[in-house]
Amino acid sequence: MKLQNMAVIFAIIIIPITIMLSAYIGIQVDTASLKHSYDTELMDATHDAIVAFELNTERQ
Repeated sequence: MKLQNMAVIFAIIIIPITIMLSAYIGIQVDTASLKHSYDTELMDATHDAIVAFELNTERQ
């Protein structure tokens, strides 16, 4: 088998695998970013709730 045939077969096998892995990694990065955003918002909301609770308990 010629080297060119081997190169074509290699490309036919590797290119789809590379595309699929790239898409998978992109999804994982988006998921991690969204999780970080949710965690930040949850921490901010918890902090605001604690501040509001402290203000409400001081007045009474």
